[in-house]
Amino acid sequence: MVAQEQRRFDQAIAFYQKALQIYEDANDFYSAAREYHHLGIVAQLQRRFDEAIAFYQKALQIKEDTGDFYSAAREYHHLGMVAQEQRRFDEAIAFYQKSLQIFEDAGDFYSAAREYHHLGIVAQLQRRFDEAIAFYQKALQTKEDTGDFYSAASDYHHLGMVAQEQRRFDQAIAFYQKALQIYEDANDFYNAASDYHHLGIVAQLQRRFDEAIAFYQKALQIKEDTGDFYSAARQYHNLGVVAQEQRRFDEAIGFYQKALQIYEDAGDAYNASDEYQQLGQIAKEQGDFEAAVTYFQTAFEALSAANDWRNASLTLAAWGKTLEAQSNWTEAAKIYINSLAIDLEHNEEWIGSDLKDLGRMLKQLGDSEFATIWREVTGEALPEQWRTAIQQASETTEE
Repeated sequence: MVAQEQRRFDQAIAFYQKALQIYEDANDFYSAAREYHHLGIVAQLQRRFDEAIAFYQKALQIKEDTGDFYSAAREYHHLGMVAQEQRRFDEAIAFYQKSLQIFEDAGDFYSAAREYHHLGIVAQLQRRFDEAIAFYQKALQTKEDTGDFYSAASDYHHLGMVAQEQRRFDQAIAFYQKALQIYEDANDFYNAASDYHHLGIVAQLQRRFDEAIAFYQKALQIKEDTGDFYSAARQYHNLGVVAQEQRRFDEAIGFYQKALQIYEDAGDAYNASDEYQQLGQIAKEQGDFEAAVTYFQTAFEALSAANDWRNASLTLAAWGKTLEAQSNWTEAAKIYINSLAIDLEHNEEWIGSDLKDLGRMLKQLGDSEFATIWREVTGEALPEQWRTAIQQASETTEE
C-alpha cells in the first residue's frame, strides 16, 4: 500500500501479487480477496479499467461465495467508481445503489453516507444539480448525526463544487470555507489544500486573479511542505491557467512545463496530456501552429491510450482548428472525421458540432475531394445520410 500511495505502481503490484500467492498457496481465498481488491485499485489508478473490473469482480465473487455479503459492498462501490470514470453513469448508479442497500440493510448508515456522496458525484457529473445537492445533504446529515463532523467536510466541499458550477459563487465560497475550517481545526492542512485550491478556482472565475494566485500558492506550499510533489502539479497547472488568462504567456509556459515535468517523472502520461493541451493552446495563440499541432497530437495520443474519449475529442477539435488556421483543409478534414467517429460511439451530444466542422471543410474542399478524404480515413465511401447532414451543416455554417 505504501508503494501504491507513492505511485510506485510496479512495486505495489509485485507486493500484492506476492501476498496473493501466499494466501492462495494456503487456500486462504478470503484473505486473497483483499489482494485482488488492491490490485484493482492500482489498475484503476493506471486507467487499466478492464483489468480493474476483473480484479474487483474476483474479490466480489470470493466474498459472496464465503457468505460475506456485507464486505461485498466494498467491491460494488469500487465497480461503481470505475463505471463513473468511464462515464457509464447508469451502471455506476446501479453499483452504488447495490452497495447502499447492503449497508442500510445492515443498519450501517454511516457507511451508507459514502454511497449517497458518490451518487451525488454522478448526479453532479450529469448536471442533475438538485439531485446532487440532495444526495450530498443526505450524506452530510448522516455524518453530522453520528458526530463525524470531520468527514462532513467532504460533503461541504462537494456542495461548494455544485454551487460553483451553478455560478452561485458566494455560496460556493461559504461551503469551501466551511470545509476549510473543519480541516484546519483538525490540523489537517493537507486536505485543507483542496479547499484553498477550489477557492482559487472561484476567485479565478470571478477574475480576482491576485486572490486566485494567493490561494493556489497556499495550496502549493502545503503540498510541497508535506512532500506531495505529485499533487503539487495541479497547483502549477492552475497557476499556468491564470497566467495564460492574463496573457503572461512566458509565465504560463513555465508553470505548465513544471507540471508536465512532475507528471512525466511519475510516468503519468494521462495527466501530462492536460499540460500538452494548454501548451498547444498558447502556441496556437502565439501563431506557432506547428508546435501547437505537435502538442495536441501528443495530448490526443495519451488521452486515447487512457480511453478518455471525451477529452480526446476536445483535443481533436483544438487540433482541427489549428490546421484550419493554417488553411490546411485536407488534414483538418481528417481530424474532424476522426472526431466524428469518436463522438458517434462516446459523445453523441457533440455530433452536431462535428457536422459543423465537417461542413466548413466541405465548403473549402468541394464534394469530390471531401469524399476522397472520407474514403481515405474510413476505408468506406461517404454514406448518403452523412453527405446530406454535412451538406446541410455547410449551408448553415458561418464563414
